[in-house]
Amino acid sequence: LGLQQMGRVGLARILRPALYVLLVLGLVRGEGDAISVAVLNLVALGAAVGFLGWSFGSRVPRTPAEGASVPAARDLLRGAVPFAMSGVLVQLYQSMDSTMLGYLAGSEAVGLYSAGARINGFLVGIGGLFAAVLLPRLSARQHEGRADETLARGLRAAVALLLPISVGGAILARP
Repeated sequence: LGLQQMGRVGLARILRPALYVLLVLGLVRGEGDAISVAVLNLVALGAAVGFLGWSFGSRVPRTPAEGASVPAARDLLRGAVPFAMSGVLVQLYQSMDSTMLGYLAGSEAVGLYSAGARINGFLVGIGGLFAAVLLPRLSARQHEGRADETLARGLRAAVALLLPISVGGAILARP
């Protein structure tokens, strides 16, 4: 039960950062576009949520004849609330550092900090993409008894991509 049911969720998890990067690279031209970066992040998030909403809506019965019921909808929403709250809390946690820095050191410090944090966030996002792709595959392969092989291939690919980025970043970083 539940095997291979993450395909659309995985696609949405890839869609958001990929769209965000494309939008930032295509539309942000300078330091005056700082607000645009936040808006583009929301646009990318909205596209991913919209995709999931459309995907969910296309699979849910709409009439009683198709099996729709208020208790079933209530149960679905009740199950979704912890995930939604988790997302809200993660966003609050991730924005707290800039907020506190703004109160303590001013907007110039926030600007400098945010530039570095965006680069770090992009690099961390690469790992999130691996998880979004790898977890549904692991689920399917676990059922077939081949999860270890899939995990080993995924980890080798992650190391091959992330090790040069990590070493290069450490060499190029300035104090």
